[in-house]
Amino acid sequence: MSRGTYSSAILGGTIRCFGLPRRLVPASARTRVYELDARTYLVVFDLNKRAGYRVWQRRDGRWQRLFDRKIWTGPELEVTVSDVTQDQRSDVLLQGVSGSGGCGPRDLLSIERERLVALLLHDNECEVMSELTADGLLLSREIIGPCPEPTGPRAHCYGGVRTTIRASSGRRLTTDRRIVRCVARDLDPERNCRRA
Repeated sequence: MSRGTYSSAILGGTIRCFGLPRRLVPASARTRVYELDARTYLVVFDLNKRAGYRVWQRRDGRWQRLFDRKIWTGPELEVTVSDVTQDQRSDVLLQGVSGSGGCGPRDLLSIERERLVALLLHDNECEVMSELTADGLLLSREIIGPCPEPTGPRAHCYGGVRTTIRASSGRRLTTDRRIVRCVARDLDPERNCRRA
């Protein structure tokens, strides 16, 4: 199990690596443990092509598994903590960053006092990056539109970026707005950055 401190740019807080009882942590050099609050822990693991994460909570002297998810990607999971639900508790964004397209899951978990609520579960997305802002919004930037230069490079060439802004409404995420920005003036944002 890795040791050390993982710092989060969100809220200026710190996600700390912490020891759990061995039986709760898969024995692997590729296992990371994050302390989300005084009694709730996130375990990210990769074992012989079986990857995933679990959330454990200690209650009344016993460990209870709040959430268990298998994912296709390896251990390249970026973990960010913020308070999206504005309830003074940790919410966690896990997103895969595998390959040049940043492929993997996009999951947003709300940690409550005695349970976990999955606000967003996307199994495998590529060319999408999400972030939690300090004021509790979830921003997702998705590449859209074909490459505007037919003779240009094909890999990762796109017409524009669509940013979706989501906020929490209790235990649900609602879409506040979408903003489309194209890379060239002759591309139409109303047509997902295609030529008119």
